[in-house]
Amino acid sequence: LLVSAAVVAASVERPTPGPRRPDAAVAADRATASVRAAVRTAVATALDRGAANPVVTPADSPYGRVLNDSRPYRDSLAIRAYVRVKRALAATTVAVGDATATVSLPAVDDPEDLRAGKRRVALAGRGNGTVAATIRNVTLVVRVDGRVVRRENRTFTATVASPALELHDRVVAYDDRLSKGAVAGPGFGRQ
Repeated sequence: LLVSAAVVAASVERPTPGPRRPDAAVAADRATASVRAAVRTAVATALDRGAANPVVTPADSPYGRVLNDSRPYRDSLAIRAYVRVKRALAATTVAVGDATATVSLPAVDDPEDLRAGKRRVALAGRGNGTVAATIRNVTLVVRVDGRVVRRENRTFTATVASPALELHDRVVAYDDRLSKGAVAGPGFGRQ
């Protein structure tokens, strides 16, 4: 009798599992993690390709005029980063149960779209061989059974190991000093 009472008590008093997170929340969290990885990889590739083939003079075309004449290299890196991140996000869809999360950036169909994309990207050299890349207004959409339950714009920042900006800044500083005349101020012309 004692053994059967213990067995019944053990089977009746099983702890109930804690509250389960809704599938939509889990899908959003996983999509966010995927975006962070996609941003890091896409920006690293953009910086590597931009350093290998730098743009130092904008093209005389509608798309070339998107680049600022005083900073074509940095603008071209931002554009490369935007296009690569957009491409990476297009392949990011997370499904959990009946919830699906997607992330996206607006398409680039004309020079104004490209200019807007460039403005969504901020690249900042950290001085230690890394670049902090910030992508603004990434749209996260979560659907449950095809119905949108959450839509928000998010900002993602990733730090990428790349000396691209640091080396560019050094080259520009060297060129400025090299170009100064003997009376124009400190520079190689005075030495």
